[in-house]
Amino acid sequence: MKKLLLAVIVMFSLSAFRAYADEPAAPAIDSEVTAAALAELRYDRDYVAYYPAAYTGDFSQFYVDFHTLSRKLRTQGGFYAEDAAAVAELTAKRGALTQVVEDPQSTLYYIWGDHMPNEAVASADDGWDVSYDNKTFRPSLAPYLVPDQSQVKGNIIVLSGGAFTHRCNQVEGYPVAEYFQSQGYNAFVLQYRVQPYAAIDAALDLQRAIRYIRYYGSQLGIAKSDIVTAVGFSAGGMAIMNQISVAYGNITPNTFYSDYVCDAVDQVNSDLNAALPVYGVSVPENPEVYNANPNIPPLFTVLGQKDEFFASTASSSLQFLLGLNTEVSFWLAPDAGHGFGMATGVQNYVDGYTVACENWGDMAISFLDTRLGYRTKVTSKDAVDHPN
Repeated sequence: MKKLLLAVIVMFSLSAFRAYADEPAAPAIDSEVTAAALAELRYDRDYVAYYPAAYTGDFSQFYVDFHTLSRKLRTQGGFYAEDAAAVAELTAKRGALTQVVEDPQSTLYYIWGDHMPNEAVASADDGWDVSYDNKTFRPSLAPYLVPDQSQVKGNIIVLSGGAFTHRCNQVEGYPVAEYFQSQGYNAFVLQYRVQPYAAIDAALDLQRAIRYIRYYGSQLGIAKSDIVTAVGFSAGGMAIMNQISVAYGNITPNTFYSDYVCDAVDQVNSDLNAALPVYGVSVPENPEVYNANPNIPPLFTVLGQKDEFFASTASSSLQFLLGLNTEVSFWLAPDAGHGFGMATGVQNYVDGYTVACENWGDMAISFLDTRLGYRTKVTSKDAVDHPN
């Protein structure tokens, strides 16, 4: 019996060994392809990817390739030989763009001065080898200004999602800014900090962006600079909620980083006039901290019924929002998953989305317009003229 059992064990071990041996070996990182890819990505980060106003041509398709390779770097830790074609394609798409301003960085508003608040880890070398940004990255606003500033309704800061590791500007950044601009709002895509920076730094970037617009608005020719709202997706929506809970009003960054020296911009009030956290609301561990904010802005949020990250907690999220001292609009979009952005899709990245979530932009504009006084809110049936 023991000999039979031993034979079975040996046969099983040999079988397992053969199965393991038959599995293809994991591809090895190719040093030459990795070096070429890193050189391309580093150049793009410094001079191209975050400066849409500096180029003409198919910028969106360039950004799709840039974004895809940047995420692959993080997941793989480098590049394989098979990635060489994708690197060459990114280089080709960058080369097909036409630079229309001498200095691309001049198209952005850099929101921090010589120093910005952050943990010491972000100043070290750890984490930058696979980061979405170069170590020299500085948070900024990419402006999408209404041509006639006399017709501006207000200003909206756009925060794309990306799990605080990247920024999905190709879906949730640049197209969103264009939409709100077309609806009469100056829009600003916030290039906020992601890892290796801490998540709180994204909220501080939003706070600083609010203050920056209000402080420099007149100087920059930005109309209605006192009216500042924000729309954010996934991690961008979470950054908005973080800002509302701990970085609002007259709270200054040295509350979080004692070595930071505040300047005149930090003295400006950072309360939002309204906020639109799209598929980015989750129930916090300490929901009571939100109501410590005496000026929680009116909130508009959208969630896909099939969102793989947030749908399972939709009911508790709604209860949390209803417990806040503010007005709340909560829409559950049927058939929609996570990451639908403006529901327009991006060719060669995501080609389309369900029709069910197409109309949230119009709903958001209606929400903003009524809260900012551009449309009349009807609160009584008696105010509506309807037939008997």
